[in-house]
Amino acid sequence: MNGPVVALCPCRPGESLDVGPLRAAKTVAGEAGAPVAAILVEAADRQIEQARSEGDLVVWDVRHADLSPLDDAERRGPVFVEALKQSGLGDFRLAVLPAGHVGAALAAAIGKSFDAAVLGACAEIVLTAGGVEARRSTCGGRVEIVVAADGRCVVATRDASQRGPSRRVGEVRPLRLATPLPDRRPVERVGAAGRDRSVATARVVIAGGRGIGGDEGFDRLRDLAGCLDGAVGGSLPAVDAGWVPVSAQVGQSGQFVAPEVYVAVGVSGTPQHLAGVGAAARIVAINTDVDADIFRFADVGIVAAWRDVVPALVRRLRSSPEAFSPDERDP
Repeated sequence: MNGPVVALCPCRPGESLDVGPLRAAKTVAGEAGAPVAAILVEAADRQIEQARSEGDLVVWDVRHADLSPLDDAERRGPVFVEALKQSGLGDFRLAVLPAGHVGAALAAAIGKSFDAAVLGACAEIVLTAGGVEARRSTCGGRVEIVVAADGRCVVATRDASQRGPSRRVGEVRPLRLATPLPDRRPVERVGAAGRDRSVATARVVIAGGRGIGGDEGFDRLRDLAGCLDGAVGGSLPAVDAGWVPVSAQVGQSGQFVAPEVYVAVGVSGTPQHLAGVGAAARIVAINTDVDADIFRFADVGIVAAWRDVVPALVRRLRSSPEAFSPDERDP
C-alpha cells in the first residue's frame, strides 16, 4: 500500500488542539516516506494555526453546514468519513485519532466505512509492507503486546512527543460538506456541581466506584467536587451501572487523568482503573474494605463508609471555605 497517513482531529471550542495524533502521524509517515495530512473538523483559527505550525503537511479545514462544534461523535463520524472521501484521502494507509471515548467512537465509524482494522490505543506505530504494526498496553499497563494488521488501519494515540523546530508550515485547504447527518439526540443540561467539568483537565478529581451504590451517592460526590472546584469521575462498573457518563470514566478503557489530588471513593483499585491515573497524583482512598487494592497506592487511606465521610467533608468545607483554596495550596 502506498496511501497517506492521516491525522483525524476532532476540535472543541475554546480548547487547544490535541496535537498527539498529528505528531504521531508525522513520525510514522516520516519513517516510511509516506505523505501525511490532517483533517480538522469545525476548528477555530487558533487550532488551525497549531496544526500548520507542526510542519510540512496538508491541513484540511472541514466545515459542515449542519454540524455544531458541540455535536457528539455519532454526528461527527459521517463528517470525517465524507471528508476522507472528498479530500482524496480515502486510500489512506493509516488513520490516527486521539485516545479516549471520542476517538474510539470515530475509529469505529472510520473502520466500518473503509473496511479498516481498528487497533485501539497504541504506541510505537510503524508501517509495514502490507499494513501496520504497533505496541499496545493491556492488563492495566502491566503487559505490552504487539498488534499488527494488513490493509488500512485505524489507531488511537496519546503521543505527546516534543516537536522540533520547523522551517515550514502546513498548507491549509478548505472543504465544505453538506451530506446528511444523524438526528441530534435530545440533551438535558444539569447544573449540579462538578457535573460539567472535564475530568481530563481538573486539578481535583472525585471518582466513585461500585461501592457508591447508586445515583444518590454520586450526587454527594458532586457536592464534594463543587467545594473543591473539582470534577466527578467514575470507574467502569459505575459507568456500566449508569451512575456516571462514559465521558467521565477513568481507566484504561476511559479517560487518562492527571490531577493534583485524586479522591477514590468506593473504588477497589484494579490495575485497569489505576492505569488511567497519572503517577504524580496524590491519591486519597475511602473504602470500607481494609484489604482493597486501592490502599496499596493511596497517599491517604480512610477505612470507612462514604456515607459517613463525604457528607462530613462537605459540611466542613462549606462552613470553612478558606480551609481549601485552589490558588493557595502548597506546591
